[in-house]
Amino acid sequence: MLLGAKPILAHPERNLKIMKNHDLIINLINQGVMMQINAGSLLGDNGKDIKKTAQEFLKRNMIHILGSDGHNITSRKTKLKEAYKIVEKVNVKLYNWIIENQTNIINNVDLTEFLELKLKKSKGKISFFNIFK
Repeated sequence: MLLGAKPILAHPERNLKIMKNHDLIINLINQGVMMQINAGSLLGDNGKDIKKTAQEFLKRNMIHILGSDGHNITSRKTKLKEAYKIVEKVNVKLYNWIIENQTNIINNVDLTEFLELKLKKSKGKISFFNIFK
């Protein structure tokens, strides 16, 4: 980040510690780290717990990029079209932000709106000691 790179954390919805405590990534987001979830996660391809986590991130504005997890075009379907429909249905403001800024991210354009799209806090009680669980 000191050299101007914009870090992107891929599929945090599949990280076991983050699945248990979604607020672990708020500090990273506030520092400018973008979160990329996979389309398949939103669609339930990786299990119901990962789908639930991905959808919670979606509701809380904790997604900045939607990835395909399509490492090749022969054995994996990207399912991006279906995933974008879910994003638009659940959180239209975030959907519009993603659509508007995906090209800006690639072109290294300043993403001042990135910090303006407020994170929604979790409904559960947050404690300092939760980070050690």
